[in-house]
Amino acid sequence: MLYQMLLVIFQFALKQYFKHINVYFEESLPADRPVLFVANHQSAFMDAIVVGTQIDRQLNFVSRGESFDKAWKRWILSKFNMHPIYRKEFTPDLTKKNPEAIQSFQNLLVNGKSILIFPEGISQTSPRLSEIKTGAARIALGAAHMGDQAPLLVPIGINYTNPHQFRSEVTVNFGTPIDVSMYQKAFAENERATVQALTDEVTNELERLTLDIPEIELEYVVNSVKSIYEEELLKEDFICQKDQRRVFNVRKELIAAAQYFNFYAPFRLKHLTLHVEHYRKMLLNYGVEDSWLRPNKNEERHFMASNVIFLVMTFPIFLFGFVNHGIALFLSKKLTNISASRPDFKGSLLLSFGVLFCIICYAVQTMGVYYFVGAWETSLLYLISLPLIGKFSLVYLDFYKNVRAEWKRHYFCESGEDVIEHLQKERMRLIELLNGVRSDYLATH
Repeated sequence: MLYQMLLVIFQFALKQYFKHINVYFEESLPADRPVLFVANHQSAFMDAIVVGTQIDRQLNFVSRGESFDKAWKRWILSKFNMHPIYRKEFTPDLTKKNPEAIQSFQNLLVNGKSILIFPEGISQTSPRLSEIKTGAARIALGAAHMGDQAPLLVPIGINYTNPHQFRSEVTVNFGTPIDVSMYQKAFAENERATVQALTDEVTNELERLTLDIPEIELEYVVNSVKSIYEEELLKEDFICQKDQRRVFNVRKELIAAAQYFNFYAPFRLKHLTLHVEHYRKMLLNYGVEDSWLRPNKNEERHFMASNVIFLVMTFPIFLFGFVNHGIALFLSKKLTNISASRPDFKGSLLLSFGVLFCIICYAVQTMGVYYFVGAWETSLLYLISLPLIGKFSLVYLDFYKNVRAEWKRHYFCESGEDVIEHLQKERMRLIELLNGVRSDYLATH
């Protein structure tokens, strides 16, 4: 009951926290098979919430054992279907309990339950996969050996733009299910080698489903080129920006190209990086955004005027929603900054505190309305209106930012034509350089 209630709450909360949630399944999952979901781990328990709210089955979660150090914590976490696994780096004295824990996970799968595990064994906010541990493979293969029906192992790639930033984006890729029964014969002959083979397949799948940048030094150039060149690639391939699955594939190609030149032509990559840095510094010095220099349709004044009229007419509704939810967001950020002991926990805590403070805010206001009005029907309608008005406020704020950015671009283009022309020429030279690099890359692939 508690799990289902929290599921509904967080399904709604995530749609407000993230501006866009993109979810893709390569294959549908059979309802009659137990499933072991394996995902990359970038944002503490935010990852579990994101995955848990996107599938239509109740999950059991493999969690870090150090969180179960108190009796009251063990009781609460068990209500959320969370089960401990102990890591030698943090609780070396308790790792002796892991064989029993693994056995309990295998029993869950044998009994038709589904499990979510993060096989990296550690959460870190970076676009790099850590080494994939063998625990997931051992659980899946052990369950297949014990039960009548082998579980499916489903890799999941979670890709955030920034999990700790309110109104960011996330793309969740559910990969092709791996049928563990295909490994059963080999497992009976050589357990160790088969566990490693399945782990290697999981590693390959997670690398395919995530925007994994193994080399730290490539992160800057990949992100910089993406911000400038991605729209050119999408436009050339006639890809709609809303088709996030294909956008993901374009970004994977950018990473692959950067890795290729870093290995085979590092001096050329360095040359490109210097050009990108120079262009970005020019934008920063002039206070110009790259999007202003891209070919745009001439904006119509009456359309812009209608936007302003809409913003003015609906401002009272926005203000009501902003005050109601802005206070909760402010308190959530403050408490998150105080209590986050590790960077990867910031997004998870911000989401959780936001839900908590919004519930408190809704409850207090609803009781206040009932106290003054004395009608539970009116109070209920008021309660229902609060999250809807909050949603409107977010849409209003996004719309306002877009209108403001468009007006700012229009004003600068009118008053700084020489600067814009100079920057556009610099941008064209950079695009030509990127086109040349891309042509050479495609010629080898």
